Amino acid sequence: MNEMPVVRYERLRPAQIVARREACPVAYVPLGTIEWHGQHNPVGLDALKMHALLEACAREIGGLVFPPLYYGECREQALMEANAADRDEIAAGMALDPANFAPGYMYQSVSEQYTNYHHLLIHMLHQVRSLGFRVAVLGAGHYPLLDHARAAVAVFHQAQRRLPGPRTIAWAFTGYELLRAEGQFAPCGDHAGKWETSLLM
Repeated sequence: MNEMPVVRYERLRPAQIVARREACPVAYVPLGTIEWHGQHNPVGLDALKMHALLEACAREIGGLVFPPLYYGECREQALMEANAADRDEIAAGMALDPANFAPGYMYQSVSEQYTNYHHLLIHMLHQVRSLGFRVAVLGAGHYPLLDHARAAVAVFHQAQRRLPGPRTIAWAFTGYELLRAEGQFAPCGDHAGKWETSLLM
């Protein structure tokens, strides 16, 4: 029985990394968050599903998968705990006071949180480039992160114009693009419904 190749960057020794990178210089970076996904799913579902999808890509196509990013996004917008109509029930399900997620609960403003996340993604892309990868794929498991990933990709491409050495092509997607032909789902997937839950399963 053939064992599946290890494609997680952080689990490999230098010689293994070099061999896989030389065969296919693609780096995959899963993006997610920590967010309520119903009583039936883990709170890390976004990154868990994206990590698994990107590992499947790496095994099928080549390249290596970097550790998922669960942190850094704006915690006051586009999250169930902060913005859902049933946010009080969500807080109760976590045995938390809804006031924990009231506007302004983070120590920085919404715009500062967005800016910091944007800079973090750009930083990660430059790190991938410095490690010898010629293609960087940002996979946004949390759909609202796609806009931030695309913005970081655009800035990263522009920044390389003034840098020496070979350039790295970056791309951002949600994962839905890979699987939409497999079934009838809403155009952008769903939140903790049959789409995300089936991917996790």
